[in-house]
Amino acid sequence: SAGGAGDDTFTAKAATAATQTINAGDSVTGGAGADTLSITASIAGGSTLGTGVTTSSVETLTVDAVTATVIDGTLMSGVTAITSTGSLGTLTVNTLDTIPSVSLTSSNVATTLSYTAATVVGTADAQTVTLNGVGTTADVTLTTNGIETLNVVANGAASGSATTSVTLASTDLETVVITGTAASTLVIDLAGASG
Repeated sequence: SAGGAGDDTFTAKAATAATQTINAGDSVTGGAGADTLSITASIAGGSTLGTGVTTSSVETLTVDAVTATVIDGTLMSGVTAITSTGSLGTLTVNTLDTIPSVSLTSSNVATTLSYTAATVVGTADAQTVTLNGVGTTADVTLTTNGIETLNVVANGAASGSATTSVTLASTDLETVVITGTAASTLVIDLAGASG
C-alpha cells in the first residue's frame, strides 16, 4: 500500500491467523505527511505480527493489543512514535531501528520495546514516554532496555494508584525527568547510574 501527500492511516486487523490483514511480504509506504500503521490484534492465545512486513515513511505505529501481541519491527524503518490505547494484552515491539516516543493510555498490561544493537549503542539515548490512565487496576511495567534517559509526561488520568504502580525499566537507565499534571505512582530503578 502507498500513501499520498497528506496524513495517511493504514489499518490492519488480526482476529484470526486465517483472516489477518497484515502478512509477510506486505509493504506499506507512507509518502509525505505524518503517516500511521494501526494494528488491532485479537487472535486467541496471542500472536506475532509484522514478520516480513516492510514499512517506510510510516512514522507512527498504533497497536490495540486485545490479546498478547508481539510486533516484529525488523523491516519497519523510521518509526518515531508508538502508541497503545486500551490494550488488554501485553505488547512487545522488537528490533526497532529508531528510538520512538511511547504513548500508553488506559492500559493495565506490560509493554516491552527492544532495539537493534546499533540503535542504542551510545550512552545518551533518550525517549519520551507519555502516560495517561496506566496501571490503575494492576501493576504495569514498561521495559525499554538500552535507554539512558526517560522523559515522562503524565497527563490526563492518573497512572498507578494507592495499590498499583507503573515501573519504568531499562538496563541502562540513568535519568528520569517527569512533567505533566496527572498524579503518578512510579517505580524507577536507575540501573545504569554509576556511583
